[in-house]
Amino acid sequence: MSILAEGKFVFADVWHGTVRACRNTILVLWVLGVFMLVMAIFLGIEENKSWFGEPSFLAAGVFFLVFFWPFMAYRSRATLKRSPSLQGVVRFQFDESGYQVEAVHARAEVKWAALVKWIESKNCFLLYQNPKIGSIVPKRFFQSAADLDAVRRLLQANVRRK
Repeated sequence: MSILAEGKFVFADVWHGTVRACRNTILVLWVLGVFMLVMAIFLGIEENKSWFGEPSFLAAGVFFLVFFWPFMAYRSRATLKRSPSLQGVVRFQFDESGYQVEAVHARAEVKWAALVKWIESKNCFLLYQNPKIGSIVPKRFFQSAADLDAVRRLLQANVRRK
């Protein structure tokens, strides 16, 4: 049994995969940003300044809450534009032994034993051959929901899930 998934990568595919892969970092930055804003307000109330308190805490809080999104958009766009393996039609073929990926400039075969983990999000699968670097497989590349379920079962049976 072989399951085929193919399509052309677009910005949204890389964006969704990057955001999912960086979810913990995003959470830490948001918590840090909120903490800095709370400290700014607390210092303002404590020192009878204004509602925004210490400007450096305010600036740091806003920075941590805002800076990551434009940076992620820039990195996603740059990755899509500068990665030859994401150009043109990319074809994934999944079976009991692993998966093959074929693109205009690359061809690879990966056995299930080579994957250290996999993550599923609403829009994609992330397949990790390294604990920190994952390959994005957009769900929109699959021809049917049955194909998605079959790949999910293959991953569940052969690779540990984070």
